[in-house]
Amino acid sequence: MSWLTILAPLPKPPKSWRDLPHVGPYALLDDIVRAFTGVQEPKTQTEARDPMTGDLSGFTGSQGVGYRWTERECPETSAVPAARQASTVGVDGLELIWQWVAPKLGQAGFSGFSHRHLWVRFDGPVARARFSALWATRFGGEPTFVEAETPPH
Repeated sequence: MSWLTILAPLPKPPKSWRDLPHVGPYALLDDIVRAFTGVQEPKTQTEARDPMTGDLSGFTGSQGVGYRWTERECPETSAVPAARQASTVGVDGLELIWQWVAPKLGQAGFSGFSHRHLWVRFDGPVARARFSALWATRFGGEPTFVEAETPPH
């Protein structure tokens, strides 16, 4: 399995914070958990804030199947977009790592998103087709994949 990235269509940031639950990265990750694992309602199982950095991290899914996520915000200013990363855990047929930033949307806080990097690899064509259908539903088109370098750890 080699790593791939998506060339197009890339997700567009929401026009309003009200749109975020329907078009954001977490929405697609929840779709992946539902489609690939059968967990109908992924819930955040663990959440912790690092006392030194302030980073918030957690796991969403069920019984070790889902995705880990980290949210990093600048403690000095809200002018710096908050960094986000999520990676799938125990999802059969698919491994995904996604990085994006969340710019501040006024009083809504860090609720927008801007795509940065996505790495994905599949066990076979069935997993790839299932993921492609989920991507098309959320972001309006079948993804075009290209070979990618190994993601940083």
